[in-house]
Amino acid sequence: MSAPQLLSKDIHIGAVTATTTYYAALGGAGGEYLLDSAVLMPDAAFTADASNFFLIAIMQGASTIGSITLASQTLAAGTPVEFSLTKDENAEFDGDDPISVVLTETGTATMVASRVEMVFRKVRS
Repeated sequence: MSAPQLLSKDIHIGAVTATTTYYAALGGAGGEYLLDSAVLMPDAAFTADASNFFLIAIMQGASTIGSITLASQTLAAGTPVEFSLTKDENAEFDGDDPISVVLTETGTATMVASRVEMVFRKVRS
């Protein structure tokens, strides 16, 4: 049995104070890939605040396939936080499909600079 073919993709997030969207693609990789895992890796600490926070969503088109809400999630610098993922057909990407990471602000939060680290597993050629 051969080892699964994996691709990784990181999206860097700046320190933002408003709703913001970041985009990426798998770079024309042939075949179809399932988003297998994703983590948020913060560069600094972020204290949870139910009135001032961000919802971070990984999306394909209008479909949310992973999310983290920082209303009740405190971040520690350099400590990964796993996204809750939906592993269905919406989580499958062709090599040119856009991947978006949407940060939706509630209140007056300031998001710390971070990375969204994603691993994709090839499911079809």
